[in-house]
Amino acid sequence: MNNPLLSVENLSVTFNHQQRVVDDISFAIYPGETFVLIGESGSGKSITALSVLRLLPNNARLKASAISLQDDNLIKRSEFELCKIRGRRDASV
Repeated sequence: MNNPLLSVENLSVTFNHQQRVVDDISFAIYPGETFVLIGESGSGKSITALSVLRLLPNNARLKASAISLQDDNLIKRSEFELCKIRGRRDASV
């Protein structure tokens, strides 16, 4: 089997160090797959997508074992490096 294009491991997001809006989710998207994240309004779908792109508001705190784009762990990347990746290697619709 191919390596995943995108892999998210143990993602949690909190706001103001209290309100947890995403709680320990993991998923992988492989070449040729269609991935859909569905849920009720306010369930954390948009925050999950923003987390992958590391575009969260200042009062949000992200915790994850890894967010990997083609085996490149984005958690370890600086904001400068992420700016070069966004829109070229990853994007969200």
